[in-house]
Amino acid sequence: MTKINYQALIEENYANNFSENSLPQNFSLGIYSENQNFFSSYSIVNKKLSKNQYINNNSLFRVASITKTFIAAAILQLRDLGKLTLDDPLLVHMPDFTVASSTAGTLEKVTIKRMLTHYSGLSTEHKFNNWETKNFITKNELIDNLSEIDIVAHQDVQWKYSNLAYCLLGILIEKISKMPLEKYLRDEILQPLGLKNTFFYPSEDDKKNLILGNKFSFELNKVIKEDFIEMHSMIAAGGLFSCTEDLLNWILFHLSSDGFSPEKILDPDSLFEMHMPVYISDNWEHAQAYAWRILKNNNDNLYMHGGGIYGYSSNIVFSKKYNCGLVILSDLWPNNFPNDFSISLINTLIENRNNITDKPNYKNKEIDLENILGTYFAEPGLYLDINYINGEFWLLNNDDYNKYKMHAPSKLRLLEDCKKNFIVLSGRAKGEIIKISYLKNTPFFMLGGFKYKKL
Repeated sequence: MTKINYQALIEENYANNFSENSLPQNFSLGIYSENQNFFSSYSIVNKKLSKNQYINNNSLFRVASITKTFIAAAILQLRDLGKLTLDDPLLVHMPDFTVASSTAGTLEKVTIKRMLTHYSGLSTEHKFNNWETKNFITKNELIDNLSEIDIVAHQDVQWKYSNLAYCLLGILIEKISKMPLEKYLRDEILQPLGLKNTFFYPSEDDKKNLILGNKFSFELNKVIKEDFIEMHSMIAAGGLFSCTEDLLNWILFHLSSDGFSPEKILDPDSLFEMHMPVYISDNWEHAQAYAWRILKNNNDNLYMHGGGIYGYSSNIVFSKKYNCGLVILSDLWPNNFPNDFSISLINTLIENRNNITDKPNYKNKEIDLENILGTYFAEPGLYLDINYINGEFWLLNNDDYNKYKMHAPSKLRLLEDCKKNFIVLSGRAKGEIIKISYLKNTPFFMLGGFKYKKL
């Protein structure tokens, strides 16, 4: 495998695209690509990038709205347990919500699915939360003041970001699971995935690893320390603390890569559903899934979520097609650098990977698939290839013979209990097993009633 020089890639990308306009800050960065993890940290001073030896991959930052991606996973868990359906109106589970007002849309159309995707019509914040005064009401105060909630936009008409929707989803998780939100997330998501440095309430020992947050004063032309703010009722919308290593592992879970099997916390079909676009913009450039925002990026989709809170900015982005992703955590807010730099960096990463033409490198050295990979034919005229691309097996169409498409493209997974059998993970034949057999040393398999023989 050709190893990417991540350090050079980062420095060159910064010098070419960001050195003129970036604000002074420190940030931690984690990259996953080519089945490799890379961590580093940097400081930007006088628009120059240099290594920061005081921040490591376990240094803590507040990650703000990235929290929402964990809340969405928790909701899907409860759905899979039969505790709710995504089309349930919030009123089904919180009858007291009837006291809320609606200047547009209706209370009945405030469904869990619309709350997950920011199409519920709910206002951005509860009326009593104030970002200027840094005052956020408690969860009990929010429950006692549901009458101060307003639906301000018609449902399904336009994307309207709502922290309030996720505050209410956090309360809903507690109500259904009968446990505090922080305990539910810890027991059902964080611990099973081994995310040891991700939590709502860091201990005093944890706080020793917390990087202090800052803001940039344009009046003073310098960085100044930011106050530490308790989020109270806002924790489900943006209350998590985390580090680059944990969030990179969160990416690996979403990519189902490097040992992070979806089954650890979620049904694989539910994870696939979590990434499906529910709403697509008129120009097809953006889409909204459950929590994740999708950016159309040439022939690829980038899944991402940013975060911004007093003193901290962050962004997490990954590509399922190219099986790579990265996270950036910064100690400065307001600040768009993590978002812009992460998107630029993953594009550069993908471009570099597309230029790599190494021979496939299989994890299990006992598996010899050289004889299995290649082009297959089935009567009356179906052609497809079994390929190994970027660490994954695929059935792909072979347009050199026939452009007719039936069983490809489809993603495959090699069954662990057998060296030559696959399960089809997507497409027309999803869920079916491909059993490689041999006739006079020529491999063949049955799929969907067709017998495919290697040419």
